[in-house]
Amino acid sequence: MKIGRNDLCPCGSGKKYKKCCLNEERTNSENSENYGEICFEKATELYEEKRYGEAIELLAEAQGKFPEDTDILLLLGGCYVQITRFIDAAKVLLLADKIEPNNPTILYNLGYALLCGGRINDAYKYFDECLGLNPPREVRKMAQRMIKE
Repeated sequence: MKIGRNDLCPCGSGKKYKKCCLNEERTNSENSENYGEICFEKATELYEEKRYGEAIELLAEAQGKFPEDTDILLLLGGCYVQITRFIDAAKVLLLADKIEPNNPTILYNLGYALLCGGRINDAYKYFDECLGLNPPREVRKMAQRMIKE
């Protein structure tokens, strides 16, 4: 069973977990060699639980430590899209595109963020660019569907 931030701390202190051992666990995690992976996995769980604000907080912290990690940027952009912060999503995804140009998944997500934000012509440009790079089947299907609509 997962411990929620507002649950009582399992150490028995009587305090909420977020005010007790959560910070200690974060500090230990930050010092670990695979901190980026830990953050990404936890943020993915938060995203799947629709806890986008918490995921964004964690991903922004991880992105500060690992600015070249496009997986972190993709998930951060996805979180921003889910809470309708399309400009923030586009900024993050443009950064990911600058780090890893010609990545069809990044281009599709950038196009989607722009489309949601009302920048239709820019969105189609990225969908077309994505399709020109022989994307994975699922990404190709989604980009084609966006262009048809």
